[in-house]
Amino acid sequence: MEEKREIKVETHSNRDFRTYHTNFQISNSHLEIFYRPLRESSNEYLKKVGRKGSTLIQRVMEIPGITGIFSAPYSVGVEKGQNFIWEEIEPQILETVEKS
Repeated sequence: MEEKREIKVETHSNRDFRTYHTNFQISNSHLEIFYRPLRESSNEYLKKVGRKGSTLIQRVMEIPGITGIFSAPYSVGVEKGQNFIWEEIEPQILETVEKS
């Protein structure tokens, strides 16, 4: 029987940053940090996070308002621009993490 995927959202004192903790592996690398826009130099680090992690990072970066991402094996931290609202973008983030 497959274990149910869980995602816990952690808020921080910086209201533009949230961490999404999972009970399933989303990255092969200890910690990598990415900023918008992803550059060609990011490819080396995208390889480190593995195919799953790379796809997750690229898809989250496609969400309007996302300015930065950190990834670890069981969590992803997301920073949004100040003029964006979590209630509008968080459902897209959660769906993307769930599908990773």
